Amino acid sequence: MNFKTLISTLCVVALSTLVALADPPGGMDQGGGFNPGGDDSQHTEGPSTSSGNAEGTGSFSFESIISIATNENCLVRGGLLYGYTDELTTSVAPNLSTITTIAQGCFAGNTAITSVDLSSTSITAIPSDCFAGCTALTSVTLPESCIEIDANAFAGCSALASVSLPATLGAYAFAASGVTSVDLEGVTPGEGTFANCTLLARVDNLPEEIPVALFAGDDVLETCDVSGVTSFGDAAFSGCDALTTLELKPSAALGAYSFAAGSAYVKTTLSNDTLPEYDTDDYPFLAREYKVAEDVYAAIDAMDLVEWLTKEKADTVSTVTQPDDYNTSTLKTWLADSDNAYMYVYADDLVGEDFIALTMDGSNFIFNAPADSALSIGVELVGCYSLSLDESDWSADNLAETETSGTYEAAEESDTCFARLRYFWTW
Repeated sequence: MNFKTLISTLCVVALSTLVALADPPGGMDQGGGFNPGGDDSQHTEGPSTSSGNAEGTGSFSFESIISIATNENCLVRGGLLYGYTDELTTSVAPNLSTITTIAQGCFAGNTAITSVDLSSTSITAIPSDCFAGCTALTSVTLPESCIEIDANAFAGCSALASVSLPATLGAYAFAASGVTSVDLEGVTPGEGTFANCTLLARVDNLPEEIPVALFAGDDVLETCDVSGVTSFGDAAFSGCDALTTLELKPSAALGAYSFAAGSAYVKTTLSNDTLPEYDTDDYPFLAREYKVAEDVYAAIDAMDLVEWLTKEKADTVSTVTQPDDYNTSTLKTWLADSDNAYMYVYADDLVGEDFIALTMDGSNFIFNAPADSALSIGVELVGCYSLSLDESDWSADNLAETETSGTYEAAEESDTCFARLRYFWTW
């Protein structure tokens, strides 16, 4: 072998060695993924090896060799962070501003990582499954350039209590994570983004449209103002049993099981006097026992009220002492008189046959709900009035408090005294 032949052979061997060293351990197949026999400490998806074209040779490019680097135990090729080395312990903190992308699922299932600081990178998104199942992860710092967190990116990160949220969140991005509170101002969440977050207790600034299953299974969620929401996706708050006070827009669209409880008879207060219309087959309040918090007023002829309250019941005395007159103070005194404590009504006159006999509480009378429910309806006498203008108008401006005894004359020569009643709901 002459000298020239020897030099050529050595060059070929040296270049082959450089190419081998440039490939991550385990090697890359022609499609770009790591071979199954490779080092398990690195991510299983990688960039395809660039063949390049050294002029006149058609073999390889030195650029493709030197573009693979290790930075803070993270494997980087060009602008892609695609894996990590055996030396990576608890912290992910690459400090290359040239990193613009992270491989999908790059750190998924790594149960040693406790902190992630990507503030020195230029990434615009956290890809799908990137940190899924990183159960020890407690701290995440994102760069200002990051505007999106994709599907399942932090799913199952049960120790992650908080993170600064970008503008867009993918489906189930934080599902089953350890977040305790979130502020969604300027944020568009996806389906189930915070589903099964069993430590999530507070949510602020909800969007107008709530996606399907957004907070499904968040059983300690207690503070959440839904009054500005125009539509609720299916199962949006299903299983949120600690959420027991709701103020809903009358025009809000309710999806199937949108507020279904995870256990039977969850007591819920609706702080509005009208429910949104919904398809009863969708059961948006399944397993919830709900009451309307706002007072509801009604009117009845005062004499008819007394007659109605003292309807004869088979096992009671039928003789009733009528009140001397029907002004407010006299009628309230009559209602509170212990001699009238046996008063009953047939419940189907007002609220349906399911309600049992009324009981008395001072001057109020209470309808007790069925035995399998704690709900009761109370009725309070607000006052006795004559109508000063239109008998069909029960606004406060049209009521004149009755103070005299006997028969009362209204502006339209009505001789009826009306009792104005306030209905309220108790547990």
